Amino acid sequence: MAIIQKIGDVFSRIKQYIRTLELWLGQLPFIGVLITAAKKDEKEHGKDMAASVAFFTFLSLFPLILGVLSIGGYVLKSNDMAMRVNQFIVGLIPVSSSVVTKIIDSLVQIRGTTGVSSILVLIWSGRKMVGALSRAINLSLGMKANGATFLSTLRDFALTIVATVLITIIIALSPVFELLANSQSIFLGKQASAVLSIFSHNLSSLVLTFVLVSMVYRLIPHRTLGFRSLLPGILTATFLIEVGKAFFVWYVDRASNYSAVYGSLSSIVVLMIWLYFSSYSVLFGVQIISVNRAK
Repeated sequence: MAIIQKIGDVFSRIKQYIRTLELWLGQLPFIGVLITAAKKDEKEHGKDMAASVAFFTFLSLFPLILGVLSIGGYVLKSNDMAMRVNQFIVGLIPVSSSVVTKIIDSLVQIRGTTGVSSILVLIWSGRKMVGALSRAINLSLGMKANGATFLSTLRDFALTIVATVLITIIIALSPVFELLANSQSIFLGKQASAVLSIFSHNLSSLVLTFVLVSMVYRLIPHRTLGFRSLLPGILTATFLIEVGKAFFVWYVDRASNYSAVYGSLSSIVVLMIWLYFSSYSVLFGVQIISVNRAK
């Protein structure tokens, strides 16, 4: 009994030390916000909401890729657009480029000739991702929809159209940025150009994540928030996603063997894990915004 009591005393002291450390860290400006946001996220079941967003994103991903390919087909050749979409997805999602290439090639083969009505049907099928994000983000921010349920569905559809068109424009303009990057060697020389190319590649990934997260936070809430109030959440989500990319690639390549467990489904499992992590990062950024607004 004495030993059990001593063990209980040790655990009580550890808990007390943790509480003291938490109170001390909570007095630091940004650390305090992080701790409060983490508690709020746990209370509101943020992990479950992230899983929901990841699931609906997975279901919406392929119709939206088809939509982007179809819209981009009016601007670029089909093969060129497929290559640009491939590069865009590989830069955004840290999965094997060969897997993405197979998916894109399969989608190009089944796409066929698509008119405006077919594109709208594809985007309508992909609206569920925006709907899941909207429910999670507005719940965290304490915002309620003004109007009937069908208006929220139409709003999600409209936002999906806007997002699809913007992403298509970004992908279609990528040759312009490549042309500018290739012109560096003329002025800087090959060695300096190579170093700058590596830096610009990492920077472009960072900027792309920053822009996409900013679009989500700016467009999806039922009430428009100022960019200044959104910035802490945007920076937090962008940081988590970019750091997560580097760690995720290392983890998949060296620390795990999904192929041995899941076989041919390993690529899908890896994709789902990344979608869950990125969804959680985006929703945690929303919690940062919510905590700052409550001050």
